[in-house]
Amino acid sequence: MNNKLFFFLTLVTLNMLFFCVDTFAQKADEKKDSIKTYFGKSMIITANRRVQNVQEISNSAFIIEKGELRGADENNFEQILKDVPGLEVYDENISIRGSDGFDFGIGSRTLLMYDGIPLMSGDNGDSKFNLLPLSEIQAIDIVKGAGSALYGSSAIGGVINLISTKLSDWRDYADHPFKIDLQSSFGFYTRNNYDQWNYADNLSAKSSSNVTVSHKTSKYGAIFSGIVESDQSYRDYDDSKTGGVFGQFFLNSNGNEYNLFGLFNSTDRSDWVYWNSLDSATIPPTNLDRDIRITSSKGMVGFTGKNFLSSNTFLNTKASLFYTSFFNNYDKSQKDYRSSQSVSTYIDLQGTSLFNSSFTLTYGLTMQQNNVSSFSYGLRNQKIFAGYMQMEYNFSEGLIVNLGGRYDFETVRDANENSEFSPKLGLNYTINENAHLRAAVGKGFRAPSIGERFASISYQGFDVVENPYLHPESSWNFEIGGNFRFLTPIPMQIDGTIFSNYYSDLIEPLFTDVNYSTILFDNISNASIYGFEFAFTGFITEDISFSQSYTYLDPMDTDLNEILKFRSKYFATSSLNYNYGIFRSTVTYRYASKVEKIDDKLVLQVQDAQARVPMHVVDLYFGLSYKNKQSNLFGIYSNMDIGLNVYNALNYYYTYMVGNLAPTRFIGLTIKIGF
Repeated sequence: MNNKLFFFLTLVTLNMLFFCVDTFAQKADEKKDSIKTYFGKSMIITANRRVQNVQEISNSAFIIEKGELRGADENNFEQILKDVPGLEVYDENISIRGSDGFDFGIGSRTLLMYDGIPLMSGDNGDSKFNLLPLSEIQAIDIVKGAGSALYGSSAIGGVINLISTKLSDWRDYADHPFKIDLQSSFGFYTRNNYDQWNYADNLSAKSSSNVTVSHKTSKYGAIFSGIVESDQSYRDYDDSKTGGVFGQFFLNSNGNEYNLFGLFNSTDRSDWVYWNSLDSATIPPTNLDRDIRITSSKGMVGFTGKNFLSSNTFLNTKASLFYTSFFNNYDKSQKDYRSSQSVSTYIDLQGTSLFNSSFTLTYGLTMQQNNVSSFSYGLRNQKIFAGYMQMEYNFSEGLIVNLGGRYDFETVRDANENSEFSPKLGLNYTINENAHLRAAVGKGFRAPSIGERFASISYQGFDVVENPYLHPESSWNFEIGGNFRFLTPIPMQIDGTIFSNYYSDLIEPLFTDVNYSTILFDNISNASIYGFEFAFTGFITEDISFSQSYTYLDPMDTDLNEILKFRSKYFATSSLNYNYGIFRSTVTYRYASKVEKIDDKLVLQVQDAQARVPMHVVDLYFGLSYKNKQSNLFGIYSNMDIGLNVYNALNYYYTYMVGNLAPTRFIGLTIKIGF
C-alpha cells in the first residue's frame, strides 16, 4: 500500500472524526455533568513517595491510567511513553525535557521504577523495558524535574514509576475470582518508498503472545503470566526474539498489605549500531559479521509491604534483587568480545506519619549495592547509602508547603568516594476547586555507572576506555506552573509550566584521539535548559475528546556558549479520540524539531551522520471492546478487545539517533480475550 493511499485514508479518517465533532457538539450541554466528574476524579501520584491527588503536588506530573493503555500496543512500553508531553524515548533511552542526549546506552538521567523499586541495571545504569509486565500495570506515574531529594541517583531528570495491580483494584473479580487472559498481536512493516531500502522480497513481521492467569480472594491473590515476542524489524539483520515470565502474590491482613513478585526476561538479538549509509539506511555496515548475536537476561525478585504501626503511622518496606547479564558470541580471545553480569541489591524502609490533618512527615533509609563481574568492566562494587525526610504542611488557606532533602553517600571499589545532599522546596496553592498553582525548586544528582567509569571495550570500530575518576553530575531544577479546569465554552483542562534546569559536570562520551575512534566518558560540560510546556485536554462531547501539548526547550552548553548536542528545541503532540459504545478510535500526531547540533567528530566516523530532519509522525488506532457482564452457559464471564494500530501511518522517514533510521510504517492487529 503506497504512501499516497495511506495519506488519503488518513484524511478520510480525520474528516469522519471532525464530522462526528460537528454532529455531536450540540449535545455537549446535556453531558457536562458526567464530564465534570471526569475532570474532578482523583488520580494518584508518587511524587512525594505517598498517594496523593495530582492537584496537590508541586512538581509537573503526567499519569497514564489502565484504561488509556487500550489505545496502544500494551506490550510496547516505548510506544506508550511517546505521547507524553516533553518526553523523548528510543532504544530504552528516556529524555525528559532534554535531560538526556546521546550516551551509547550507558547511564540514564530518568529513574525507572516498578512499585517504587528501581529497574536500573547495576553495571550500565540503564532502564530495562522488556522486563516490564505491562499487562498487569494499573497506572504509570511520570514526575518531571529533579526527583533526587526523595529518590536519589538517576532521578536528575525525572521519575517514571509503574504501579502494579493490587487486590483492591480487582473489583471485577467479586463474583469470579479465577480469570484467564489471552492476548496475541501480529503485524508487519510495509515496504519503503525507496527501492534500495527494501532489502527483502517479503514483508518483515512482528508478533507476540501473552497468557495471564490470576486468582483472587478477599485476603490473597496471585498472578502468573508469560510472553513471547518476535520482531524481524524494518531493518536488515536487526531481528530479536524475547521470552519472559512474571509472577506476583498478594496478601492483605488486618489492613496490612504484602506483595511478592518475580520477573524474568531473555532476549536474543543482532548487534550493530550505525547504518551503512543514507542510501542504504536499512542495511548494517558492509563489513559486519552477521553471525554475531548478543544475548541478554534480566531477572528480579522483589517485595513490598505496608504495615500500620499505629492509627497515624505506617511503614513501607521495599526490597529487591535485580540480576542482569549480557554477552555476545565472539570468542573471549577476540577484541570485540563483550560480557557483563551484575546483581543489584535494594532495600528501602520508609515511614509516613500523619500527625494531624495538616502535617505529614515522610522519612526513610535506603541502601543499594551493585556487584559487577564483567569481562568488559572488571570486578566492581558500588554502594550507595541514603537517608531522606520530607515535611508537608497543609494550611487552611489552601496552601500546601513541602520541604525535604536527601543525603547520599557512595563508595566504589577503585574509585573516589562521593556524597551528595539534595534539598527540595515545593508549594501548591488552591485558588478554588478548578484552579491550582504550584512551584518547586530542587537539586538532583546522578552517580556515574560502573560502565561509564570502567568500560574497556571495542564496539563497531570504536574503543571505549575507562575513567575511574568520574564524579557525579548535579542539577538544580526550578519550575512554576498551574492547572485550570473550565466547563465553558467546552469542558477543558489546561496545564502550563515554566521551568529552568541547570546541570553541572554532565557526563558525556568524548573522543580522545586524532583518529576519533577512542571514547572516554568524562565530566565535560555545564549546561542550562529552560523552557515552557503547555498541555490541554477537552471534551467536545462525552464521546469525543482531544488533547494538545507543546514544549519549548533552550538547551545550552554554558561552557562553550552553544546549543547542547543531540537535543531538539520544539515538541508538540496532538490527539483526537472518539468513543461510542464498544468502539474506540484515536488519531495522534507527534512533532520534534530537527536536532540542531551533533558531535562533529561523529561525522568522520559515521557515513551521512548529518542526515537529520524534523519528526512528523501520525499514528492511528481503531478498536472494539466488549465486556459480557453475565456469565455464559459454563458460568464464565468473558470480555474481548480487538485493536488495529498503524504506527507512522504516513511512512515518514527521519533519524532517531545519528546514523539510525527511525521505525517505518507498521500495521498490527491485537486480540485480547478474557475469561
